[in-house]
Parts: sequence; structure tokens; C-alpha cells
Amino acid sequence: MKNNNNKILAALCVAFLMTPAYALEQVIYVYADRTPLTHSYEIVEVDELEDVSSIDILSSGPKGQMSSLYIRGADSDQSLIALNGIAIKDHSSPGGTDDLGQHNFTGISSVEIYKGPMSSLFGANAAGGVVNLVSDITGRSYIGSSLGSNNSVLAETQLSGSIKNLEYTLSVDGEQTDGISVYPDGEETDPYENKNVNLNLLYSNNYNNLRLIHIDETNYSNLDSQGDTLNYTSKWNWKNTQLDYNNDTTRVTVNNSTHNRIYVKDDILEGQYDSKVNTAYVSKQIEDVIVGAEVEKIDAEFLLNTGGLYPYTSSVDKTRTTKGLFLNSNSVVKKNVVLSSGARYDSIDGFGEKTTGRLGLFVKGIRASVATGYRVPTLYEMYGQDNYGFNGNPNLLEEDTISYEVGYENNISNTALFVIEEDNAIIYNGSYVNDTSTSYTKGIENKLTYELKGVYIVNSVSVINAEQSNGDQKLRRPKVTNNLKLYRLVNDVVYSFDVNYYGKHKDIDSITFRTIDIDAIITFDTELTYEKDNWELFAGIYNISNETYQRPNGYSQLGRNAMMGFRRYF
Repeated sequence: MKNNNNKILAALCVAFLMTPAYALEQVIYVYADRTPLTHSYEIVEVDELEDVSSIDILSSGPKGQMSSLYIRGADSDQSLIALNGIAIKDHSSPGGTDDLGQHNFTGISSVEIYKGPMSSLFGANAAGGVVNLVSDITGRSYIGSSLGSNNSVLAETQLSGSIKNLEYTLSVDGEQTDGISVYPDGEETDPYENKNVNLNLLYSNNYNNLRLIHIDETNYSNLDSQGDTLNYTSKWNWKNTQLDYNNDTTRVTVNNSTHNRIYVKDDILEGQYDSKVNTAYVSKQIEDVIVGAEVEKIDAEFLLNTGGLYPYTSSVDKTRTTKGLFLNSNSVVKKNVVLSSGARYDSIDGFGEKTTGRLGLFVKGIRASVATGYRVPTLYEMYGQDNYGFNGNPNLLEEDTISYEVGYENNISNTALFVIEEDNAIIYNGSYVNDTSTSYTKGIENKLTYELKGVYIVNSVSVINAEQSNGDQKLRRPKVTNNLKLYRLVNDVVYSFDVNYYGKHKDIDSITFRTIDIDAIITFDTELTYEKDNWELFAGIYNISNETYQRPNGYSQLGRNAMMGFRRYF
């Protein structure tokens, strides 16, 4: 495979690539204006993210617990989270990814989804795909509140307006719930609390735009997956400040993102994990070609402190800098024919140089592409420690992937077939090591959108065979997933009904640590929304059949639960 990769990359390096996630042909905040036709790409609302084919968000319990993002069967640490095209990374975590389960997505107007290796667009850690959170000036002020099961309460407010050339949006919200016991046999509940402040400022003068975004989000949760007697309290905080200048052809962005996680047991600090990422980005568009550079510096610190019969203290502080150059193009050869090609070069501390690329063709609804990606080991995987004998492996190599895809789309259907090869996969068997064999993931996905007698039907299905190098099915990857959504508008009320299906899959028994079979899971949800005269009223019932299930094994999910609330716009 590696020889083939080198040949492909040599060809791609002399070509151009498709417009990167954060380089636009028009005003930068209108992300949808440059839809990449040559690979699988979608724009959805935040609450529709889990409904996209080949996207699986696996949460270790209800809201506030850790969530893992799987795109096309790739490992969760190969799925990159970005904010307006700038990567959000938490290298103090084992996988180095941002935890979607901790966010309430205040200030996020839409989500861009890129499936398959995207390192040629986003650099390292985008070997499986990318979820790009897009923030925007909403232009509407409101107050709102909602109440739900398990004493769940949400209060939110937003102030939006403009002063001459300055537009502003300030959002503040708070949420709390008693929750349930994450431990299946637990008797006490695991509460969750979230606080979020989001400030978005946009100054526009002719074709020049200067924007400042600041996010400060904090939540508290209890963790008792190992039983009520082993309670841990977690505090998670994320701060992100992004300053962005752009005009018709140029973008300059600086971004600072920090993650802080603290774990306390019996009022004693057990662990503290800190991560800081500073990013500087610049791009220039010349006709249909975009050239640019990006520098990313990561700082990660782990403090582990355990008491009891075997007290243990460890502190690790590491840094990593990556410098990247890219050259990209998205060219219309003739009507209904688009050619995309290009490459990205990265220089990474401790790993040397890395070149990735992508080549794609779109002809009258038919698309085909080949792309390469990679993931570098996290600082935790290389240098982390614990009191049970775990030590990181500083000799880890980066993971390499290559993806082949063909697809067809029209007004009602979007289908893709794909094959992904992976070398040097990082696996854990008491310590982190590289798999010396090649693994393969093969799949087919389809999204159907149709209207029948006033009922809008959206069905997203994926069939994915994600294998380890020995041929065994990868854990927590159902071969078949399906989401069916039905909508109907009657007067000013939107009715919706969801059917969510997760097929049989493998997992680990939380007690014996042996591989077990998990039966298929099916749940049903319904919602209604009423909008009129600046009022929005909504109500929903979720897991209607009160299905008892665990995803992943050993972590309980909510049974039947409900939520209702309102927003008043001004």
C-alpha cells in the first residue's frame, strides 16, 4: 500500500486541491457558497448531525458524558472537530479530539460534514473525516426556557443588533438536570450542569470583514460507570477566541483554544488535564486557485494524583508545533464537469514531513475521488502515565489512510460507495502500539429526501464493514444504521417522527473485558413545533417505547423522556 501511496502523492503534489474548509470564494461566513462536488459533503443543522448517513455519535450515557464521533467506521480519534475551519483539539485526552458531548452548540448556525480523509484540507487528525461547526450572526434577540424529565431545566437569552457597521450577538444560557445513573445497576443519579457564554462581533466596511468570536463553556457532571461507590466529579471548561479578517480574496485568522478537565473523588483532586492550541492561518485566492499557510502549536499537561494504599503522583508537560502549506483549486472544466486536485505539506515536530492530497472528478451527478489522510499520535498516547503501570509510547508512528469513493446524486438521492485502507493503526493492548498490518473499511451509504402528499421523508442509511487487520469487526461499529425522519406541516405546526436503528455490533464487557455481541437497537422519537407572531413553542417525547439499552456497553441511556419549552423573539 505504501508504494501505491507514494505514487498517488507524487501525482497529487503537482496538482491542486479543492477549496479548503476555511477558504471561500465569496464572503467567508457564507460557507455553503462553495459546496465541493467531488466528495461527500453535507450542510445540516446542529440537531440533525446524528441523522446523517455514516455518522454515529456514541455517548457514554446521557448528556454531559463523553461522546465519540465515528465517520464511515473510522476511529473516533480520526474524526476532526473544527470551528469555522480551524481545528479544535484536546491533546490532553487519549484520542486528542474535542468531546462533542460537552457542548450545547450555542451560537452555531450550521454544521459542515466532510466524509473520508480530509488531511489535505485540514492537516493532521482528519483521516476519517471532519465536522466543521459554523458560527454566524443570527440577527434576532430572544429569551427562552424549557423543562423536561429528570428535573431538566434550560434558560437561554440572546441579544442581537447592529451599531452602524458593527453587528453583534451575545448569547448566554444555563442548563441542569438530575440525570440518571450511568452505571446500569446504580441507584443514585448523575447530575449535569452546563453554563455557556458566546460573543460574536462582525465589523464590515465595503469588502473588508473583521470578526471576533469568544466562547466560554463550562459543565459539571458525575461519573459512576464503575458503580455508585466509585463516584468521580468532573469539571470541563472550553474557551475559544477567534479573530478573523477576510475580504473577497484573502483570509487571516488567529485562534486560541483551551481545554481544562478536572476529576475529583471525595473532595480530593485525582487528575487534571490541560490542553492549549494556538493557530495562525492565512490564505490567498488567485482566480480558482487558493494558496495558504497554517501554523499550529499544541501544549498539553497531565497531572495525576491518586491516594489510598498506593498513592501516586505524576506530571507531564509536552508541546508540538505543526507548520503547513497548501495549494488548492476547484475548476469547472465545462458545464456539469468539475475537477478538483491538489496537495498539502506539513512539517510536524517529532515526525518530520508529511504530504497528503486529493483528486476528484464530478460529471453530471457522478463523482469519483481518491484522498489520503493521516493522524499523528496524541501527546497523551506518547507520554501519558497512570498508577496502574501505563506509560505512553514515544516511538509511535503516525497512522496513514487512503480512501477511494464513487457516488451519484440527484434531487432526491445521494449515494456513495467507499473503501478505506489504513496502515500503522494505533491500538491499545495495555500500552499504545502500531498495528503492522493493513486494515480495511468498506461501505455504502444513501440519503433519500422525498415529499409524498405533504409528508417530507428523509432516510439516511449506511452499511459499513469496518474490520481490524485480523479480519475481526471493529468494536462499537454497527454494520447497519438507519435514521428515518417524517415531517408534516399543518397550519403553523411542524410534526416530526423519528425512527433510529443501530444494528448488531461488537463491544467489550465492562466486567470481564471480553468481546461480546450487542443486539440491534431501535428507538422512536416525536416532536412538534409551533411558530407564529415571534413565538416558538416546542415539545418532544424521546425513546417512546422506553427501550432499555446501553451504547456503549456498561453505560445506561435515557428511557422514555420528554421536553417542552418556548422562545420569544424581539
